Amino acid sequence: MAPAQGGVTSDAMRKSWITLGVMLALIAGLGLWIWLRPADVKSSRERVSTLAPGSARELRVEWPGKPAVAMKKESGAWRIVAPHAGRADTLQVERILSLLEGTSELSLPATDLERFELDHPRARVTVDGQTYAMGGINPVTGGVYLQRGDKVLLLESRYAGVIPAQPAALNDRRLLGAQEAPVAFSFPQFKVTQQDGKWKVTPGDADMSQDDVLHWVERWQLASALRAEPFEGRAPASHIGLELRDGRSIAIGVAELEGEIAFTRYDEHMRYYFFVNAARRLLAPPGAPAK
Repeated sequence: MAPAQGGVTSDAMRKSWITLGVMLALIAGLGLWIWLRPADVKSSRERVSTLAPGSARELRVEWPGKPAVAMKKESGAWRIVAPHAGRADTLQVERILSLLEGTSELSLPATDLERFELDHPRARVTVDGQTYAMGGINPVTGGVYLQRGDKVLLLESRYAGVIPAQPAALNDRRLLGAQEAPVAFSFPQFKVTQQDGKWKVTPGDADMSQDDVLHWVERWQLASALRAEPFEGRAPASHIGLELRDGRSIAIGVAELEGEIAFTRYDEHMRYYFFVNAARRLLAPPGAPAK
C-alpha cells in the first residue's frame, strides 16, 4: 500500500507544479501586456485638434436657448465681445480650450447622431473657425461624445464638465483686472493713497501699520465677486473713486441689496455682487473692523 500512496502523492505534487507553472505564465503574460499596453494606446489615440490652447485667438460658446458668448484674445488677455463687452474669466476659458488637447481611442462616422445625443448638442464650441459639438455621456466609460466635422470622438470623463452651464459664468468675477494696479482710493469718509512707495490713510490712525494698509490694498486687488453681470441701470448714490498706475480713473458705485452688496463699474458697464460681510471688509478703512 505504501508505494501506491507515494504514487498518488507524486501525481498530486506534479499537478500542483503544473498549475503553478500555468499561473506564473499567465501572470508573466499579463505583466507584459500591461507593460506594452500604454504605448499601444497612446500611439492609437486621436487628438481633438492640432491647435495648442495657447495659440487660440477667437472663441465662441453656444447653448440651446441661451445667448452665445464670443471672445477674443487681445494683448494676451481674453475679452468678451458679444453679447456684451467685458473681461472674460481666464480659468473658465482655459478649461474650455483644454478640449483641444483631448484624445480619443474611439473615432466613428458622424452618422446616427441621436445615438450620441449630438442631434441636439448641449453646447457648441468654435475655436478659430473650427466647431466642436458636445453630446451625451457614455454610460459605461463616463466619457463624453464630441463631434468634430464628420467624426464623433469619445473623450475622457474629465472633459464632460469643461463648458459652464450658464453664459454668465464666463464673465470675470474679479473687481479689478490682473493688470489694474490702484495707487489711490477715495471714499466718502477717508482716502488711501500711495506716495513714494508707501501708503497713507487720511484721516490717519496712529496705531495703523503699513502691513495693515498693504493687506487692505491686497484685499481690493484680489476681490472676487459671487457673480458678475452687465448693468445699464441708474447710478447708485454712493461712489468710490480709484486711480490706477496707468493713469486711468475708475468710478465704482455701491448699492446694498437684499443679502448682497453690489459694486458697479461704470467704465465696464458691469455689476459685481458680493456677500455683505466680504463687501464691508472692502468698504471699511484699513485696520478697522468691518461693520
